[in-house]
Amino acid sequence: MWLGETPLAIQYPSLYNIVQRKEDYAGTVLQSVPLNIQFRRSLVGERWNSWMYLVRRLMDVQLSDEPDSL
Repeated sequence: MWLGETPLAIQYPSLYNIVQRKEDYAGTVLQSVPLNIQFRRSLVGERWNSWMYLVRRLMDVQLSDEPDSL
């Protein structure tokens, strides 16, 4: 739960259900441009809209090697 109050899998179930590697960490996905993520199906319609909304939210995220804290 690092982006909002609930896990991304719950916030974006339609994307989580079709992602190839569910075990990947956010840091792994965010380490490259384009994002290091693959889906089992095409992102069309509402899935595309959800993906674009998530990407816009992620644009402001700055990951660091600092320990997590509340």
